[in-house]
Amino acid sequence: MLLVMQGIAQNSLEKVLAYLKNQKGIIAKSEDWKITDEISYPQNGVTYVYLRQVHQGVEIYNSSISVMIKNGEVRSFAGDIYQNYKIASSRFGLQAPDAIRKAVQELSPRT
Repeated sequence: MLLVMQGIAQNSLEKVLAYLKNQKGIIAKSEDWKITDEISYPQNGVTYVYLRQVHQGVEIYNSSISVMIKNGEVRSFAGDIYQNYKIASSRFGLQAPDAIRKAVQELSPRT
């Protein structure tokens, strides 16, 4: 069952990526998106897919989109996509021993 659900999610993601390319002119890769929820209504052929943009596995704040797919075709799209964004450095200004020393210094009682 899990493999079937993963297949459905992957199929939905492929449809969203094709829509972004063909209708919005946005080239996106599957690793740049995370499906946060997917709700299907087989009786009427509708699937709602909710996605969030990611960069190197880290979710980009406020980059959620929602898509309605009906009978295999994207019918509705809403949300914000960030392009040409810059990621702040993930390098810390202090090495671990220096950070601990600084924390102890800041938390020690003043005399």
